[in-house]
Amino acid sequence: MTIKHYIISAGLVLGFAAATWSQLCSQALTLGTANAAVEIPKVSVDDVERLMADSTVRIFDANSKSLYAKGHVPGAVNLGFDAVSEKTLPADKATKLIFYCMNEMCSASVEAARKASALGYSNVLHMAAGIKGWIKAGKPVESATRDN
Repeated sequence: MTIKHYIISAGLVLGFAAATWSQLCSQALTLGTANAAVEIPKVSVDDVERLMADSTVRIFDANSKSLYAKGHVPGAVNLGFDAVSEKTLPADKATKLIFYCMNEMCSASVEAARKASALGYSNVLHMAAGIKGWIKAGKPVESATRDN
């Protein structure tokens, strides 16, 4: 083989590797954004307060443990978006799940809700106002720790 053949062969191999890498990255981005396409219905602070009367509703605070300890919706369980799994959620996938975090600018609760939805939970809601909106509305808060 001549040097020209080696160069052409190396170029083909590198071109194939680049195409394969590009395809893998594209697939990874598609998988990563698949959950982003899932629209999670929003629920208001007043609706959450009303829904709390139903003992089957589960409320999850996606804030950090320290923020959760400072104050959270009564009965809410601290569950970071990275801890959402079938082990940390109710066995019944029809259970109404409500996720919230700090405020409208925080995305942790949306990510947690999307993960729950991707796991097959069919009744997932998001309180966009977060704990800040809850407090601003004059709703009661708990400060004791309640981890899942």
